[in-house]
Amino acid sequence: MSTIALGACRSPARRHGGGADNGDAPKDEIWLSDDDLRRLHVTTEEVKLEAVDETLVTVGPVVGAADCPARTSPEERKACAVVAVDQASLGRIHVGSAVTGRTSELVHDTFPGQIAWVAGALDSSGRTVKVACLLPDPMAELRPGRQVRVEVVVGAKPEFAVSRGAVLETGDGAFVFAAGGTTDDGRHKFARVSVRPGNDTGGPWLPVANLQPGSFVVRTGTEALASMLTVTAL
Repeated sequence: MSTIALGACRSPARRHGGGADNGDAPKDEIWLSDDDLRRLHVTTEEVKLEAVDETLVTVGPVVGAADCPARTSPEERKACAVVAVDQASLGRIHVGSAVTGRTSELVHDTFPGQIAWVAGALDSSGRTVKVACLLPDPMAELRPGRQVRVEVVVGAKPEFAVSRGAVLETGDGAFVFAAGGTTDDGRHKFARVSVRPGNDTGGPWLPVANLQPGSFVVRTGTEALASMLTVTAL
């Protein structure tokens, strides 16, 4: 991924419309000088068409080593999560398939691992099969009984994507800062744009909707720009 460094700064950021300061400026736009960009360590990247992991999502409990169908030992420091996978998806998973366990209220919220066991028969419902996933857990955070969301990688598909650091999640949704050109006096326009993130599998790329391929977004410095918009809105 080629990253264009716009640059570190001194002059304060100014928000305005039409290339000149005015009180009726769009609230989601900010204009920065080269000095501002350097001071805030702002870099940009192009929106890419990437092969992004396609995932199957399921939920299940963490079980103790004695109840785990896959062999594990305390020395391995791995948690075992047992989940149900729909029969129609069986052809897309296998022992060794990459998974990511997700939970909340822990020091870590993602636990990359893999499928270690797939049952040889359907469960009593006749529609799903049990799957055991081993998740490295060096801090022993995933205690038996805790429910985890498990995302199983079942392939990849092309999607427009950006680095995860480009996307800022807020209570009002997710957004990025899109580059919008440069004025004659060298100031750079950035507009806050709402996006719809796709499945997040923990990799470096985050699929997003609402962005055009070939456009540029802020890769580093997103939180700083968001804070500046908040200050100028007061």
